[in-house]
Amino acid sequence: MKQFFLFVLFPFLVLSMPCDTFSQNCQEIRSVPRKNTKVKVFESPDSNAVQFTKDVLGKNITYRIHLRMMRPVIDLGQKGVTILFDDGSKLVKPEETVDVNNLDDKFEFTSTLTLLPEELLLLQKKKITGFILFTYQKDITSTDGEKFRSYAKCIIKK
Repeated sequence: MKQFFLFVLFPFLVLSMPCDTFSQNCQEIRSVPRKNTKVKVFESPDSNAVQFTKDVLGKNITYRIHLRMMRPVIDLGQKGVTILFDDGSKLVKPEETVDVNNLDDKFEFTSTLTLLPEELLLLQKKKITGFILFTYQKDITSTDGEKFRSYAKCIIKK
């Protein structure tokens, strides 16, 4: 998908320049140094909702998706993660643990899923529209869903 940025240079000249958002998103994947370890870690930007990581140790590669939301109530010891896609399908992980942290007057619900190859492929092909941690749902905008899909594609290339 190409986007165009419009530049107006002093009142007479107008330029339109293509911008490859996929390439831009791939440039946002960064290598994160880990001290005292041989693991190479790559991360997509932390969006406060969805983040992808890739851990490389020799020939072993592990992909993860980190999900996070804030809620004003607490439920401890709960399980179950569901990722919702734009075509109505779901990636359901009923036994995944949901962690809860107290942050001032709200509670942070998080879950980290280790992705199987077919699940990573699904996240590359479909746009995330939301996710459910235990019973709490977080909606994702169409723009963010597209960005997360490109991060899933990009992180493989790093």
